[in-house]
Amino acid sequence: IMASRILKNIDTCARHNIPVIVVHPSYDPPELAINAIARQRYTAIGNYAREQHVTIAFENLKYTKNLEFIMGLVPDAKFCWDCGHENCFTPGKQFMPLFGDRLICTHIHDNNGVFNEDKHMLPFDGTLDYQRVARQLRESGYQGTLMLEVMAGTNHHYEGENYQGMFPQEYLQRAAAAAKRGKRTVSYT
Repeated sequence: IMASRILKNIDTCARHNIPVIVVHPSYDPPELAINAIARQRYTAIGNYAREQHVTIAFENLKYTKNLEFIMGLVPDAKFCWDCGHENCFTPGKQFMPLFGDRLICTHIHDNNGVFNEDKHMLPFDGTLDYQRVARQLRESGYQGTLMLEVMAGTNHHYEGENYQGMFPQEYLQRAAAAAKRGKRTVSYT
């Protein structure tokens, strides 16, 4: 089911001239079995994306072996680095040394580094080491957009633990300040 969903999403990207699709290789249990079926499916997904002129970017999640397997299997696949996922799903594992040369997009957010608590907080509001994030981005040579992937609001207030009762304008101001601070920290120039 997941493979057919990814193929349909590649079709949608091609139809609307969207050049890059970000794919979660696996998220919740069961972990993707690394076997002949997975090899066949991800090879087909990579080939189909190539035929449709859509770049596929695999994002790091919980299962490191799955990402390493798929990135090895699809040599022209790119990497979407989710630094928040790295902090709460795979503590101690750093993906940029493995795939930084294939980085095409980012998902920047923070959390408290507690396993399985993917809070999508604003950068600098959690425990993520943004000096390391910035250093690894600079070392990779990445010049693209630093995309914030932060919590969405509901109704008129933001309900995360750090944003309780905050109105959208205030939240957006904090997000903009975090983005500017992140840009200064990375300092590509």
